[in-house]
Amino acid sequence: MRIHIIGGCGSGKTYIAKRLSKELGIEHYQTDNLVWDRSDPNNHIKNPKSIRDELLQNIILQDSWIVEGVHQEWVHSSFAEADYIFIIKPSLFIRNRRTLTRFIKTRLGMEERNYTQDIKNLLVMFRWNRDFERKNIYEVMEATSRFAEKRHIVKSNMEILKLLNI
Repeated sequence: MRIHIIGGCGSGKTYIAKRLSKELGIEHYQTDNLVWDRSDPNNHIKNPKSIRDELLQNIILQDSWIVEGVHQEWVHSSFAEADYIFIIKPSLFIRNRRTLTRFIKTRLGMEERNYTQDIKNLLVMFRWNRDFERKNIYEVMEATSRFAEKRHIVKSNMEILKLLNI
């Protein structure tokens, strides 16, 4: 099974990808980890596009995978190869609340993080969420329009579990 999950910050992409990975025994990948070289925990460097694209290509050549992230501009090959494309679209309020909760938990050391979070970064996330609502969701819909037969727009992770009979 090949699954692509896309949504704004705090939509639940990582949560459901981890849960599906465990339930289905399929490796999951975050597109942020393709964009950023995180080999040095103190200094994340943006991967060149060629490396990022090669990493994605290596993933989608596998028999099964779960790819999740907010990116839609460069993941078209993943959309094409996916059996399911899930667009998670909870309300902006829910996404912002989850983003704030994650910020607090990671700052307190209660949750893992991929990057150093500060107030400036939190405000950027809120702006991304606003932009996702105003602009990016339309780009996602356009990018996935030719795959409408396998595209599912959901408001919650529970809908994904039901659609997959989990």
